[in-house]
Amino acid sequence: MSYADLVQCCSSDKVSFQKMLTLRTKDLKQGEAKPAWDYMIKMYVGIDTNDKMKFEKLFNESKMAPGTNPNIWITGLERL
Repeated sequence: MSYADLVQCCSSDKVSFQKMLTLRTKDLKQGEAKPAWDYMIKMYVGIDTNDKMKFEKLFNESKMAPGTNPNIWITGLERL
């Protein structure tokens, strides 16, 4: 049940949601809450909602200019 609650809480965050889905195993088809919680803490410690929204906006508004090396542009996105 706690795993399902975690998944539901992060359903609007695609990265976190996808990570939650990977924490299902053959033995725990409903998912495992402890690794999911540990991941969330590691990922978001020290980041408040305003910071997260700022980064999401930068990511969503990013556009690769014509003639730009795609590898450099993607690296920039990864560093946000």
